[in-house]
Amino acid sequence: MSDIISFIAKVKKLFQAYGVRFAAAVALGATVAALSFQDELLTERVIISQADARNYVPIQYGDSLDGGTSTAEAVPGEVMSWTCTLRHTGTSPFCGVGLRLSEGRADKGMALGNFETMRIKLGYAGPSHLLRIHLKSFDRRFSRAGQPNTEKYNYADVNVKNGQQMLVIDLRTFAVAEWWKTMMNLPPKLAARDLSNIVGFEIQTGTDGRAGNYEIQIDEIAFERPIIASRMLYTVIGGIWVLLGGMVLVRRRHKSLLVRDREALQHKWASEHDELTGLPNRRLFQARLKQECERAQANGSTLGLLLLDLDHFKDVNDTLGHQAGDTLLKIVSDRLQLSVRENDFVGRIGGDEFAIILNEVSGGDELIRIGNQVLERMLVPVRLVEQMVSPGGSIGGALQPDHATNANDLFKAADTALYSLKSSGRGGTKLFHPYMMEQAEAAATQLGQARTAVNDQSIVPHYQPKVDLKDGERVGFEALFRCVSERGLQMPSSVERAFNDYELAAKIGEQMQRAVARDLAFWTAQGLNAGCVSLNASPAEFLRDDYAERLLRVLEEECVSPNRIEVEVTEHVFFDRSGDQVSRAVQLLRKHGVRISLDDFGTGYSSLSHLRDIRVDCVKIDRSFVDKLHSDREIAAIVSAITALSNTLGMDVVAEGIETQAQADTLRAMGCGMGQGYLYGKPMSADDVGILLRNSLPRRHLRVV
Repeated sequence: MSDIISFIAKVKKLFQAYGVRFAAAVALGATVAALSFQDELLTERVIISQADARNYVPIQYGDSLDGGTSTAEAVPGEVMSWTCTLRHTGTSPFCGVGLRLSEGRADKGMALGNFETMRIKLGYAGPSHLLRIHLKSFDRRFSRAGQPNTEKYNYADVNVKNGQQMLVIDLRTFAVAEWWKTMMNLPPKLAARDLSNIVGFEIQTGTDGRAGNYEIQIDEIAFERPIIASRMLYTVIGGIWVLLGGMVLVRRRHKSLLVRDREALQHKWASEHDELTGLPNRRLFQARLKQECERAQANGSTLGLLLLDLDHFKDVNDTLGHQAGDTLLKIVSDRLQLSVRENDFVGRIGGDEFAIILNEVSGGDELIRIGNQVLERMLVPVRLVEQMVSPGGSIGGALQPDHATNANDLFKAADTALYSLKSSGRGGTKLFHPYMMEQAEAAATQLGQARTAVNDQSIVPHYQPKVDLKDGERVGFEALFRCVSERGLQMPSSVERAFNDYELAAKIGEQMQRAVARDLAFWTAQGLNAGCVSLNASPAEFLRDDYAERLLRVLEEECVSPNRIEVEVTEHVFFDRSGDQVSRAVQLLRKHGVRISLDDFGTGYSSLSHLRDIRVDCVKIDRSFVDKLHSDREIAAIVSAITALSNTLGMDVVAEGIETQAQADTLRAMGCGMGQGYLYGKPMSADDVGILLRNSLPRRHLRVV
């Protein structure tokens, strides 16, 4: 019964794990198996083989009346085999085999009292058709002094035939040998058949007096008894199906509830986690940050926050594809989780932005150390689309209560530190400082003013003349950014941060290009020659990689010849992350006749060798050099070297910020061909340029370089 209960329990587990169909299949299989193997299920079997026998010895018995003997010999093998010979038939000669069935102790045997059937599978050859079976039981009450062999001989005679056969013996037919009863002289109760402690087994042949040779091989001896009635088996099978039906109903109800709960959990998880990386999203991260800030405030501990922004991630998407970008984000998220402590919290709060909550940090030094460790692990190169990429990042950090007293202010402080770091140069970890907030507010103001100017289309170019230093004649203008606001005409410094913003810089550049092209077209239509007009291009404008195409399209739409435009770019853009885009744009523009000027040359990390590597039409000497031309001999030497090298390479040279005639004379003596500055005119509106050009017409036309 316990086996059946265990079987039902296992079926229930499988049902819960794999569903109704599988459970039904199991129940059907169990039913078929139960009906097919009902004998095994209904009957308990105890099997004796040679391996179970403690002793296996042949038995031979001599005929004392006529001197005849029987001989027996065991045959080695995996089964119990022996041969014997009965030479004479006397009173009762026999031969056979005996097995000791006791388990370690001579008085401890097998309990066969409740068994009903004995089965012996054997092979037989001999003249006799009778076997005698002895089941020898032990009881201490049988012991007699001087009579060591006091085991009770329970026997049964069984008919046998030559060949392989299965003998089926009803254990109820066993009786106690009469000679044993006579020998023991026991009371009838003790002399009755007893199979409760069988310690020995014997099988004998020749007991019917037939002489000859015998060969016997026993393959198996089994004792059987019924476990349950067949009616009970069928009742259990029916109960299983009834139970299955009930389980189906319960399962359907349970499954419905599970599906509903699982869908709710999945929806909640999806609403709080990033689908790509599996990290908590901005919503969950901010909720967790609020909890941790409140906990830290209650405990009086210090909480750290790191905001990480991947450097140049857009380049990966643009050059290797978005799939490679997604792979990189997954790798970065894995590395971030491996870089922090167990009680820290990592989330993805934007496209390429991640955040880390650091519990119980000692201060700013530890925060910076952890941030640098994160970056160090991130920098390990990874292979994306057959290219090795080293993901870098910039990290801004802040502490509570040092920099903020709540989650919103802490996040804002870390974001401000990150923005400050990216503005001054990428890479590394930067801790928040109050002065950064002032810078951030100023930057926000500038960006707001720039967006207003773009939306209102209030950008108005102003033009500063460029002249030939030899004769003072105008050769062109530089178009400078101006915008009109409620406070009047605004200078570029009022929206300086906008030129580093990808979207704003592109929009400002497009409006400047369109306005300058229209002014040139208008002047030309009026018969006025403004010469070549320079346009400044910020590095951010090249990130879209279509700067040249957009400019050429504007010139074509406004009917302006490309040779009337000069594009001024700063030297470092050729070696920045947009260097490839800049080089491609420069080549395309020069191919169509647009001049390229290298602006602010000599500042930053300029190298004279760059003039050889960067093919441009003109080099502009920054006004900071012109200011110190007469006060610093080294500056004068640098200006002279730039001028000489540019002339040697066939490039024009323009000096900015000329305010005195002495500066103009010195530059002209050094070989500088052109200049601009307050000495020749301040930036003026397009209308004023028209007036200036009209006033110049009677004297001579402007020449185009």
